[in-house]
Amino acid sequence: MNEILAVPLIAAVLAAVGVLTAAFLTHKWTMKREDRSDRRAVEREAASSLCETLYCLQKLVVSSEVRTVLSQDIFEAVALWETTYRRHETLLPSSWRHVRRSVASALGEHFGVIGTSNLFSVPGDYPVAAHDAVWWDNARDYLEYLHHQLSRWGHKPMEAHKIKIHDFDTWLSQRR
Repeated sequence: MNEILAVPLIAAVLAAVGVLTAAFLTHKWTMKREDRSDRRAVEREAASSLCETLYCLQKLVVSSEVRTVLSQDIFEAVALWETTYRRHETLLPSSWRHVRRSVASALGEHFGVIGTSNLFSVPGDYPVAAHDAVWWDNARDYLEYLHHQLSRWGHKPMEAHKIKIHDFDTWLSQRR
């Protein structure tokens, strides 16, 4: 092979390899960025759905101070929460997996067994516990706290690992 042709040929091959490598890396980085963007969108949707159904539970707790809430209404709201939670459970950081039990604990302390119907087999017409101002306050405030933390996740999904959500018992012990 002619030395005069070899140098430009080697340069052309190296340039082609460089261009292909750059194209490959650009494609890979773009796909990774799009995947992160898609993940953030899915997590925002999950946070929004969880907050929406949590808000329904909050409304029930708040209204129970001034009127009797029907056990069927509690049962249906808890079932909706459970369905929403199960749909988005895999997106939650592992340190948040207690949220399902914590909501049941807060509602159970206020409404009685019917509030834990997502964890235990409870008929929809099970009687509601008598109103207790202390447990009403605890349930209302914990659900508000939880709603706030999940909303923070919706606003900054990539920082979920930084957001601490205490389980109901820990939150209750720190409250006093």
